[in-house]
Amino acid sequence: MKGMTMDAGQEKPAPFLVAEHPALDALNSRCAPWGNEIEWWGDGAGLLDWLRAAGLVDDDVIERVASEAGEDALDKLATQARQLREWYRDLITRYAGDPFPASAIDELEPLNRWLARDKQVRVIEAVGSHVHLHWQGSFSRPEHLLAPLAAQMAELIASDQLVSVKNCEWPPCTLWFVDTSKNQKRRWCSMAVCGNRAKAAAHRARKK
Repeated sequence: MKGMTMDAGQEKPAPFLVAEHPALDALNSRCAPWGNEIEWWGDGAGLLDWLRAAGLVDDDVIERVASEAGEDALDKLATQARQLREWYRDLITRYAGDPFPASAIDELEPLNRWLARDKQVRVIEAVGSHVHLHWQGSFSRPEHLLAPLAAQMAELIASDQLVSVKNCEWPPCTLWFVDTSKNQKRRWCSMAVCGNRAKAAAHRARKK
């Protein structure tokens, strides 16, 4: 994505979680919806904030790992996360809109390496008057925090949703999303933002 980085000291907006899938929300953690590039994973603290906002890792796990790992280890984790994200962006750019071909399975080896680090197990627990089945991870090392994200990336590749993955059509916005509309004609990451901008531009063009 092209575009200048945000000015120093400029506050980032909340993460754009509009993609209808966490794997694509991860791609949107670096984007340029208004021409200026925004990077949420620039350091370890930013990555942890994003994982928390996306609901991929529980708050108590994030707090424990942050307190035990140290800033340098978390910044290294952010570097690994950015590398994973950009590898996945290239994959999605090439295969979005079609089922992933079995003949290209070797291309997924980097993702399989991340999946192999997953330390999660399924646990059933009482929550109030109900029982709840969920994934619980040991997360003994910082890199374990990326396993849930890798699992979401793998799920999207292996699902029939890949054929509905699209890029926002409004330049310079490049946000990704799964088109869950009934007629599969969604064009914008958000009708309230890019859709309205496109409508306004079309209106100005008609007036000319």
